[in-house]
Amino acid sequence: MIDMKCNILIHIGSLNAGGAEKSLISFLSLIDPELYNVDLLLLKDEGVFRNLLPKHVKVILPEFPYKCLAVSPKNMSFYLSHSPKFLFKKVYSLFRLIFRNLLSKDQIIWQIWKHDIGELDKQYDVAISYIEGIPNYYVIDKIKAQRKILWVHNEYSKLKYDKDFDKEYFEKADVVVTVSELCFQNLLSNFPSLKTRFCVLENITNPSLVRELADQCIQDDQFDDSYNGLILLSIGRLHPQKNYDLAIEAARIINDMGINFKWYIIGDGFLKDSLSKKIDELKLNDRVILLGIRENPYSYMKRSHIIVQSSLYEGKSIVIDEAKILHKPIVVTNYNTVYNVISDHINGLICEMTPESVAESIMELYNKPEVLKTITRNLVEENVNNVDEIHKYLDVIKGVLPIS
Repeated sequence: MIDMKCNILIHIGSLNAGGAEKSLISFLSLIDPELYNVDLLLLKDEGVFRNLLPKHVKVILPEFPYKCLAVSPKNMSFYLSHSPKFLFKKVYSLFRLIFRNLLSKDQIIWQIWKHDIGELDKQYDVAISYIEGIPNYYVIDKIKAQRKILWVHNEYSKLKYDKDFDKEYFEKADVVVTVSELCFQNLLSNFPSLKTRFCVLENITNPSLVRELADQCIQDDQFDDSYNGLILLSIGRLHPQKNYDLAIEAARIINDMGINFKWYIIGDGFLKDSLSKKIDELKLNDRVILLGIRENPYSYMKRSHIIVQSSLYEGKSIVIDEAKILHKPIVVTNYNTVYNVISDHINGLICEMTPESVAESIMELYNKPEVLKTITRNLVEENVNNVDEIHKYLDVIKGVLPIS
């Protein structure tokens, strides 16, 4: 019997915590395994969402050297196995591109290594890169497929990529997906000639899964869910985009007011040491706790009083959708796309991007129970659920673009 299923390859770096990764898990949990064979290509077979991956999805790992583009001690044997002349050429190319300051880090890495990386052997009906950067370039250059779909999960201008470099890849794609109308308009302003290739697909959030995971118990020595003070929670990578320096400054202001609170931050990243140092310098060690990665952040969200997002920018924040599902009041900074998901004093508080404004909004919810009650009631009535977005995803896979 001939297998008439659609064969799909989806590529993302790993299943570590992040909006794209969460959305991907929801998408894969909704796709019909009777109609679609899905191979998931990961650079690293790991991440907090790895255990949530549906059983019908087959994980594949790339061959060397693509697997080793992210330098780590595990991969050093690959680099050391090459001749000094080979490595010198790569280092020379790296510094030449850096000093010319023409490309982003991902673009530099791909430019240096792409000729050493072979194609994947299997032929697919559809190949999808689920996140911007190197996965986009790999899918275009190294995957054999009848249709190719790329993703951009943020405002393109904020990502600091070289437009001419990316334009060549976007032109070779059948579709370039982004996650909100504002992100669509931003892509369009950067690449006006490619309008017919762009479309919007919202990140999928599965309410049933969020609520099921939120009900699980927490066994964590660092998190005290019996704490009788105010519990604040932020979720996101320890990365400049998330603007945690501002959050820590806001915590200092609240602490100086004499408020009894703990502010937990779930996430990991290269800013961990600098943020830890700042927390120590401001003597906030008992107030601001960097929890690191947690496999199930929803249990923590359910047991917190206020969710705080201090980001500089977002595409479409899944954390906000998840907080809405759990009816948790949200304080969020006024980055461009926030107005698509939060109405000030209706389903959350939008504040200026200053420590004083963040602290003031938190204290408004703390001191004004009528405001907190109104926002919570509105969140209950909002009933966030966009699993029907899966139909648009499948239309795009079939070649039908939603109207933008």
